[in-house]
Amino acid sequence: MEPDASASQSSSSPRNNRPTGALVVGFVCALLVAFCAGRQSVSQPSQSISQRLGTDPVISKEYPRKYGSVHEKTIWFYYNSGFDPMPSALVSLCLKTWVLHHPDWNIVYLSDENVHDYVHPRWLPDKWASMEVVESKKDAVMAAILAVYGGVAADTTVICFKSMTTWWNEMLENNQTFRGFVYRKDRPWGAADGAAVWFFMARRDSGIFRRYTQDIILRMGGDTIVSSSFPGDSYLALGGMSIEPILEEVDPALPTCRGAMPDNKYCSRNPVHVDSNAPLFNEKIITTDPLNYDYGPQLEDVSSLQSATSWTGFMKNESREIWSSYEHRKSHPEFKMLKLFRHGGPWLREQSDPAAILQPPNTPEEELTIISVWFKDAGLVRGQSIERHDTHEGSVVADQAERLSRLEEQVEQLTKSDRELVRTSGVLRSRVESWREQGNLYKYMTQTEREAKAKLMPADYGNLSETEKSRNCCDGCARCCDGGELCCDC
Repeated sequence: MEPDASASQSSSSPRNNRPTGALVVGFVCALLVAFCAGRQSVSQPSQSISQRLGTDPVISKEYPRKYGSVHEKTIWFYYNSGFDPMPSALVSLCLKTWVLHHPDWNIVYLSDENVHDYVHPRWLPDKWASMEVVESKKDAVMAAILAVYGGVAADTTVICFKSMTTWWNEMLENNQTFRGFVYRKDRPWGAADGAAVWFFMARRDSGIFRRYTQDIILRMGGDTIVSSSFPGDSYLALGGMSIEPILEEVDPALPTCRGAMPDNKYCSRNPVHVDSNAPLFNEKIITTDPLNYDYGPQLEDVSSLQSATSWTGFMKNESREIWSSYEHRKSHPEFKMLKLFRHGGPWLREQSDPAAILQPPNTPEEELTIISVWFKDAGLVRGQSIERHDTHEGSVVADQAERLSRLEEQVEQLTKSDRELVRTSGVLRSRVESWREQGNLYKYMTQTEREAKAKLMPADYGNLSETEKSRNCCDGCARCCDGGELCCDC
């Protein structure tokens, strides 16, 4: 075949018009194919997601592996490189305080390695794995986590002094969906932050976090870093800048950065609700000022701590105002935590041994450091075991073994007749054994529920038939489990 033959002939020949028409048709078809392919690449961004995951081009349509198995009463922590080893001694101690005060909560450590066990790639920005700002990655993860599972999302540098259970129960009783901290409610705040993203408490499937997740994905698109052209502080773009307008939709009375500082170019400029809209009564929220002088978890003027290069910078005579603020707050029932910024400063950030931060119990008053006192008041002392108890697939800190040992201790504390009941009744014994094997029932029970369950055991025994009562009732010459007469001839 010679492609130049027809080209040398006159174009007026009817014979030569047919190939030209075929070429036109072929060109139109090629355009249509290219157009369709372009539309497909725009509407289906899954290839770039799958390429970053190193998986098949077709992303799984199944829910994440852990979906449907995580209790709502869960505390979530995220650190991109993981927690083994711990990022620092400060993080290790902070997390230990949360474990210590929440034996009835599930605690999960998230990292880049296990995050997709809980979060589907489509619930995160397209190039989440290669995002350059770790804090933005964390904001995206926590938004998706709370949208789907609910619970508490906290930074790894927050010291916990009291359980979150009272706040959680209050939220449930009042049909509320969100609890968090919003600056400027009580005291002035000179930065561009609106909502504090280092602590959130939320019910699962909250409309607030569903919207928050969608806005983060929309804002990031296919980028790896928030554009500097984004209106407002790009560092806060996926945090307070994104959730502040959503909270304002629910409660228009909340203070905002642009309201307090209208000329500050770093304030959020996100679209907000129409002024004539009524508040969203389908969402009930609780917000407090983190700088509240009576119980706020953020202390003012901590610059001396954040710049400390040795442990002496944390001594009382070096931070008297901070000591005074903390002493005023610590007895308040609503003072439950304390947020440390910039990883506590250069000295704390460099420490790898918790013993370097915790001081011995017999340390003279004049030599005490404020950071050591904080952890002591949180329940930690030097020499105490700092294990994480994360044997449950590397994520659950307060694991089943620890909880089940408490069940056995509870059984030992029962009355003699109740112990006989547990030991001799085949029906109830199998129930207790089931708890020990599975751990699921006991794992999510509050202490009140555990006590109520123990009280129900004698009643359950009373409902057994006489034949069941008499079967294996005696242990030597012991009396019957119901405290009555001898049930057999000893």
